[in-house]
Amino acid sequence: MYKKSKISPVCAVGLSHIHKAQLIYSLYNESPILVITESEAAAKKLCDDITVMSGDENYAVLFPSRELALTKVEGFSREYEHQRISALSKLIRGKKVR
Repeated sequence: MYKKSKISPVCAVGLSHIHKAQLIYSLYNESPILVITESEAAAKKLCDDITVMSGDENYAVLFPSRELALTKVEGFSREYEHQRISALSKLIRGKKVR
C-alpha cells in the first residue's frame, strides 16, 4: 500500500488475517490499492472480508494468479483469464477496485 504522503509502502507483519483486512479497508481513500498475499486462497479470503466490510460486492476485486500447465492438456477452462481481464477492465474504467 502506498499512501499519498509517498514516504514508503506500508508493510503489515504479524497481524491476524482480519486485522489486515481492516487495515486495508481503513487506508483506502481515493485511489486503488494493490495488495499482494502469500497465496491465492489468502487473497480470496482477504477480498471477501473487505467486500463484507464495505457492503459493496464490487468494492474489492481478486486478480487471480495465472495457471501453468506443464504437461499436454486436451481441454482447459479460460475462467481465470476472464477474471483477470474483468479486474483490469474495472481498474481502467475507474471503478472501485482494491
